[in-house]
Amino acid sequence: MAMQSMLANLCPRISDNDDSADLCDWADEPTVLLASNDGKPAIRCHAALLRARCPLLPSGTLVECHETSDVLHGLLRWVYCGTLCHQASDTLFSEVEGPELRVAMVQRQRMSLGSGLLRLAERWGLRDSDCLKGRLVGRRLVQRQQGTLAEDLLRAYDDGQIGGRFLFSCADEDIGGREDLPPLEGGWCALLRLQSSYFDAMLSGGWAESSGSVGSFDGRRVVHLQWPREQLARLLRFFHGDRFVRSSADLPLALECARFFGVPSLFASVNDWIAAHLKIENASALWNLVESEPGLVTTDADFQEVVDDADAACFYFHLKHFEVLAEDEVDASGGVPLNLLNTSLMQRLLMSGLVDIPTAILKGVVKRFARARCSDKQQAEALRVQLQPPAVLFNREHRDALLPRSSEVTVRAFL
Repeated sequence: MAMQSMLANLCPRISDNDDSADLCDWADEPTVLLASNDGKPAIRCHAALLRARCPLLPSGTLVECHETSDVLHGLLRWVYCGTLCHQASDTLFSEVEGPELRVAMVQRQRMSLGSGLLRLAERWGLRDSDCLKGRLVGRRLVQRQQGTLAEDLLRAYDDGQIGGRFLFSCADEDIGGREDLPPLEGGWCALLRLQSSYFDAMLSGGWAESSGSVGSFDGRRVVHLQWPREQLARLLRFFHGDRFVRSSADLPLALECARFFGVPSLFASVNDWIAAHLKIENASALWNLVESEPGLVTTDADFQEVVDDADAACFYFHLKHFEVLAEDEVDASGGVPLNLLNTSLMQRLLMSGLVDIPTAILKGVVKRFARARCSDKQQAEALRVQLQPPAVLFNREHRDALLPRSSEVTVRAFL
């Protein structure tokens, strides 16, 4: 989803005021002009992405599409973002008298648009045309079929079909007999600039042309970076659709790269991974990590609607499995998973009053938690007091006794 949000900024728009032009150095970018049959100006697109997604696209720099500009823009939205753009077509018929006639005309217009999208997708050999058809006809599936946007983009990058004017060499290439390694392919410069504040500063303006760290390789500029080659290679592949985090062992490196290179989409990817991989054995450690990393707590606004909230997922998970997390037998090492939780997070759970455990049992859990977190007895006792009523709502039993039943207390208030 984060990839879709990024590419949406590069998708050609109907408006003449196209902000994506600022991110694209069209002089160094292979392009193709798509001409509609309704007399509208031809649309300039990124040839590498279009051909990666549509292998039957006619060759040449000008392609006659034999469809309207609305159809063309609709398919480009799918090619770039893997989503459909439902225009407010009912406004086109706002002056038509009678709501029934207006609805009928809107439906007819949408059916015509959908038919045109499928015709053009078939002619160009769109790789995920079946998925597009499923979205258009509104199939009600248990799990919506995913398009192949990331897969197509990554394949094109690996095959060298998406290549900008920059290559990258790394600090460790001259160590251990690796000096003969070719530079890393930078890929789509506009995509790097969109996803990384570091690369945005580097690849915009005249920085690379004036920097002393720039060399050349096969006529292309090579930028030398003080960063391990393997890690940079993973990051560049992530920019072009690959997964960076495949296990918990990848989390520290992902966060380090996200911080250094300024990559909100990588923070978003870590968020998604954590929310999807919570278990009894790792939940407390992962929630501690989320709290300690500002990039995970405050997700970039561009991704808040398309990524999972790892902090909220951890909160709900601990509420649901609180009693199991507090058991000694769960952790093979003999420890109690809940006792690994940061004190501030334990306090949030108890302040919510949503822990569904009897008071007597919960008091014992809190006492053991305080002892585990504090080596000094006085500090442990002070912490125990902070984690019990009246300092916190404690559990559902106390909350129901203290708050009127008409009061609405939501989990969101404690996130």
